[in-house]
Amino acid sequence: MTTTSSSPKRSLGDDRAEIQNLSNRLMIAADAMDGATYAACFAKGGILHWVYGVEHGRAAIAKAITNWRLETDFPPEATSRPRTRHMILNQVIDVDGDTGSGIA
Repeated sequence: MTTTSSSPKRSLGDDRAEIQNLSNRLMIAADAMDGATYAACFAKGGILHWVYGVEHGRAAIAKAITNWRLETDFPPEATSRPRTRHMILNQVIDVDGDTGSGIA
């Protein structure tokens, strides 16, 4: 008897779940004020288009997100920083072979 070992074929559901998990990691990192983890959700040469401009590459993205979270003005008497909770709803995810895209 001959057996072969191969990895199971990925399904459309697997790909969609991976994209959803990536989106969730991105928002959790933003809420945790973790610029490094946020940037790790992008490809090495990834580009972030956001309200404060355009950031190119993981290092620039990490720096921008970290600075954004630290630059918020708080009253001198504040004893803590307010927390945020980002939620991604109504995701539309399209997968075509080895590429995928989504909007929410």
